[in-house]
Amino acid sequence: MDLKFKLVHIALGVLFLAQIGESQNATFDITKYGANANADISEAVGKAFKEACQSTSPSTIVIPKGTFQMNQVKLEGHAKDLLNFKSKPL
Repeated sequence: MDLKFKLVHIALGVLFLAQIGESQNATFDITKYGANANADISEAVGKAFKEACQSTSPSTIVIPKGTFQMNQVKLEGHAKDLLNFKSKPL
């Protein structure tokens, strides 16, 4: 009986850790896609959005601290999970 109880607890612990790993938020910083301060970031935002849509975990597109310009950008896609935009304060 004790061995079964321990095995159940071990199995539940493994499942819990696996769930935590799956729920990690994927972060997509636009500077990794070529965005630079005081320049048009439209293309970088589009690339980050496209990649974030493919993520199977919640995703955040991050616009870092600074001043950025953006012209018209077409965001196409259907996110596989929750998708957020986040701007860091100046």
